[in-house]
Amino acid sequence: MFFMTRDEFELIIKGSIKEAIDRVSLQTKVTLPSDDIKLVSGDTILAENIDLAVTFISEKMYFSENEIKPCADLIVKSFTADYTVINLFIANYEPRPYCLNWSGGVGPFIKGVYQSLLDDCAKNT
Repeated sequence: MFFMTRDEFELIIKGSIKEAIDRVSLQTKVTLPSDDIKLVSGDTILAENIDLAVTFISEKMYFSENEIKPCADLIVKSFTADYTVINLFIANYEPRPYCLNWSGGVGPFIKGVYQSLLDDCAKNT
């Protein structure tokens, strides 16, 4: 069991967002914007830059040093030259102490990319 301050958790959030974007950049061989993001849920924009996204996620997932929601998906949905769109899904589990996620990754975040985005990038290369 790990105890984690909000500031520490926010570093994990920011790193997880950047990791999700970096993974897609490697897969598509296109450098995606990593600070100018739109965090969305469905068609709803939740936050419009990385700092606001970190704050939004922290407010929804962090409850105390040993109560953090254990599972959330950060899925890169699309991108333009100006911003990257990331879909957020926070699972409805009760908060618990910070730990590795079910896939062995750091923190509660699973990072992914929509297959349609990869398909579109493959068509354009």
